[in-house]
Amino acid sequence: MQTNKEIVAAAFEKMAEGDPGLYLDIIADDFRYIFIGGGSWSGTYNGKADFRQNFGRIVMERVAPPLRLKTVRILESGDYVVLEVAGTNTTRDGRDYNNRLCMIMRMANGKIVEITEYCDTALVLDRLGERVSAQT
Repeated sequence: MQTNKEIVAAAFEKMAEGDPGLYLDIIADDFRYIFIGGGSWSGTYNGKADFRQNFGRIVMERVAPPLRLKTVRILESGDYVVLEVAGTNTTRDGRDYNNRLCMIMRMANGKIVEITEYCDTALVLDRLGERVSAQT
């Protein structure tokens, strides 16, 4: 049986290669995603559908595929995995988008049920602009 840390590490090994499939598979359908900071990107997204429509889809409209996130550090304590990742990405208009993220993930039964993300929100706004969706 894999530990929570091993599950997340395997998913992010694939993300570093530009393959988000395993990461998306280990996210529970009813997970909660909390994006910390100020501005239009910050907030709480409830469930995979809300996250995909109002956060993930908008990111991918602005970041040239594939999205790459490489693990810098990973720690585990009980039901929590803390992951620091470095992005090596480009926006669709050709600018570097190399944000560093810290994600605190709560796990249950091998699935991510909650993520709290911290990153350089000024860089998000500078490179990705304001988040605009049907549910801003």
